[in-house]
Amino acid sequence: MAYETVSSTEHNPPHSYSREEIMNLTQSHLTWRKSSLSSTEGQNCVEVAALLNGGQAVRDSKDPAGPILKFTFDEWNTFISGIKGDRFG
Repeated sequence: MAYETVSSTEHNPPHSYSREEIMNLTQSHLTWRKSSLSSTEGQNCVEVAALLNGGQAVRDSKDPAGPILKFTFDEWNTFISGIKGDRFG
């Protein structure tokens, strides 16, 4: 699975959620997916889950009960653009 930016026209939910509502979601509300590029040994794996209004949550797949990073729609797209632009290497 390659991580992609999300077009604002592709994600237009019927209800507008506040940043606080999005950031207060718990793990039980999320459906996690692992990158197809993750190793089979379980090392260096992250999982991603869609948040309301196009945001994304990220966690370490080796520690599913551990901390979660949550990104708004704009934050996620900036992050993915940075990866594609090799700004973190």
